[in-house]
Formats: sequence, C-alpha cells, structure tokens
Amino acid sequence: MVIQSEGQMGPVLSDVEQAGNMLGTMEAILSERRRIPLAEVRPPIARRLRTTVGTLVNIKKLRRKTVEHSLMVAIRRELIIVLQSEIMRLENEVNLHRQIAGGHRSDVLAQAETQIVEAKKTLRLAAQ
Repeated sequence: MVIQSEGQMGPVLSDVEQAGNMLGTMEAILSERRRIPLAEVRPPIARRLRTTVGTLVNIKKLRRKTVEHSLMVAIRRELIIVLQSEIMRLENEVNLHRQIAGGHRSDVLAQAETQIVEAKKTLRLAAQ
C-alpha cells in the first residue's frame, strides 16, 4: 500500500515496522558510539523505555502485531535524543578536525559531514 504525504509517495509501514526501524537505528548508533555489541546496548535502552529487552527484540523481529501508543512515543522520544546527541558529537568531531587540519578537507571529514546530514534527515523523520 502506498500513501501520498506532502507530495511524496512511499510505502506505509505498520507501527511495529516503524518501531523496529527506530530501535535498530538507535541500537546501531549507541553500539557504534560505545564500541559494544548490540546485546549490551539493549538493556539500557529497555530501561529508558520502561520495558523489557524481550519486548524490544520481539518488536525488531516483527513478532508483535501492535506496539502500544505509550511505547511508540517513548521509542520516538529516545530516538530523537540519541540522534541529537550523535549530531552534536559528529559536529564536534568535524570542528576539531578542521582546527587540527587547518580547514584541509579529507575523507574522514567528508564522511562525518555525510553522517551529520543522514542523522539530521532521520531526526526530521522521527520528529514527524
């Protein structure tokens, strides 16, 4: 099924799929930032969402038919917090690199700037 939203066409995702995508993004960012496996990132996320790790795993694996409204709101809120934090971290990294390199562009700088753009795009989608 496809809907039209603000002049754009796209697939309709169920709440469970949306929640799973948001959880996956959040887990990936936190796992990469802390350099720890996903299994170790899930318990703190579950605590912040006031749910169990099993619930998060079931949502990600699409084993649930629905996601409660309060949990969906909490997932969206936490994703926004994680994305804002990641954007600030990347912007700081870019600024430090510019200061050290004297404004000289490199692959690392371009990669960080690309990640910032992607994070901001994801943040806009999560805030909708």
